[in-house]
Amino acid sequence: MASLDLTYDKSEDRWTKKVRGIKQRFKSKRHATKREAIAQFKAWLNEHEASEAMTEDEEEILILMEQIAVAASNEQEQIDKLKPQKPSRAFEREVERQFSGTPKDDSLAAAIDAFLRFKENTISKGAYNTLSAHIRFFRGFTVGAAVDALPRDAWEQFHQTIKKRIKDKEWSNKYGNSIILDVRGFYNWMYDTERIEAIPRFVKSDLYTIAVPSKLPATFKPEEIKAILAAATDEQRLHYLLMLNCGMTQIDLSDLTADMINIKQGTLTRRRTKHEHQESAEIPTVVYTLWKPVIELLKAHGKLDGTERVFTNREGLPLLRGARRDTVAEAFKSVKAKTGIKKSLKVFRKTGATILGSNKDYRTWRNIYLANTPKEVTDKSYDGTTILDNKYTEHIRTVLGIPNTLDELRTLQKL
Repeated sequence: MASLDLTYDKSEDRWTKKVRGIKQRFKSKRHATKREAIAQFKAWLNEHEASEAMTEDEEEILILMEQIAVAASNEQEQIDKLKPQKPSRAFEREVERQFSGTPKDDSLAAAIDAFLRFKENTISKGAYNTLSAHIRFFRGFTVGAAVDALPRDAWEQFHQTIKKRIKDKEWSNKYGNSIILDVRGFYNWMYDTERIEAIPRFVKSDLYTIAVPSKLPATFKPEEIKAILAAATDEQRLHYLLMLNCGMTQIDLSDLTADMINIKQGTLTRRRTKHEHQESAEIPTVVYTLWKPVIELLKAHGKLDGTERVFTNREGLPLLRGARRDTVAEAFKSVKAKTGIKKSLKVFRKTGATILGSNKDYRTWRNIYLANTPKEVTDKSYDGTTILDNKYTEHIRTVLGIPNTLDELRTLQKL
């Protein structure tokens, strides 16, 4: 396998690499981190190595099929004349397709392309990029396979490769298993769209499931929240409190617009950014009651007119612009340095969800707080817009010991 040493092209803000034997130069997506670029490179390499393996057959087919196209009307006679003494399997297969009416898209590779086209407009961009990388990685083990004839050996090699990367600490168990789950999803799609009559038993078998160790979600302790708020500026406090108050992430903060906030009523209404492309009524639009310090800080540091973004960076651009340009995450680095806390920004949202989940009276509202599609039976009946009662978010604020006024917030002392 080619080395994973990539070159950063500053002018294009992307990672590149030239691999011997492959004409096309690898280029990562713009703004990709090095880890993301390496994952993209691995998927790209598998795909191109697969295509290189078929080059000789493809050239033979092209030459012979051009001759067939200009042959006389007696097709079978001309085919017999043009066949080499020992015709390749690729030639025989292509001739059969040309003259028997068999469609050319019965390969597994064609089905993969169709699946990714289908998914591209039905899931978020981030989810699609991950799914595409997983499926194209799998594709590298299926060169030449028909849609309904995946060799078991190919599946086992695919599975063993994942296990080796986990053993070598390149991937986690969770990531490796997510690839297998996505491939199983692909096979379910092929079955549902009648491309195959049955899913191979080994694809579905638990024998090939990778165990994912369960672990408690990372959360902030009350004293850590106080330390963070004590070390932060007012604008940073506003970001972190919104993440706790409304279950938000950096992208939710970046995409927050003034029309989502009713400052007089002290509410914020939102539908998670990752769900914006979906129209299902089961995906909630949630109305949150804002904490008093959040309202005061929004008046001071938020843009609350029209439909413009509430938050922008110093250049007036969105807070989040690709994985490498996250203004909120960059600012949090200084807070972590002051407090010695190592946890990421995602832990704010997880902390609120965990507090609700640990209360037997409130846990059924955890997914509404997160603005996710509800999973609990008791959440299935709502009409798509839900007012999250103030008592749930007040419970989060109380458990974490967050002051209820801005003056008290500013007087917090570092640990």
